Amino acid sequence: MLVRFGGGFGIWAASASAGTTLALLLRGNVAHALQSGAPTGPHLDTLDPQTFKEGQAELARDMIVQAQRIEYLASELPGLQNSERDQLRIISGLEEEIAGLEAQRLEAVRERDEVFGQLDALLRSLQRP
Repeated sequence: MLVRFGGGFGIWAASASAGTTLALLLRGNVAHALQSGAPTGPHLDTLDPQTFKEGQAELARDMIVQAQRIEYLASELPGLQNSERDQLRIISGLEEEIAGLEAQRLEAVRERDEVFGQLDALLRSLQRP
């Protein structure tokens, strides 16, 4: 049965074999599953058949849109065109490149320190007037 839960639509289903009742509340993009007894309270109204059909259509549209969003996000994940082995090979190559660049950086730092030392020695050797 489709019911209205405080501004959102929900599906109310009872499982006679398990003796439990499960309510699926849909509000915006968040779905909450609750396990409880029969729905009661002023916030819960059963719907007329027309509203029920409209609610079903709305839920179906929302589910389709969410499925399309998930499909799009999955298609945009990096590396989908490469196998795991290819990705590991690419990562290994990038790690080697990083190691080479780090060696170049350390050499440049060493050269800089050497030049600064020479400059310092030169400045100290100059006599002040």
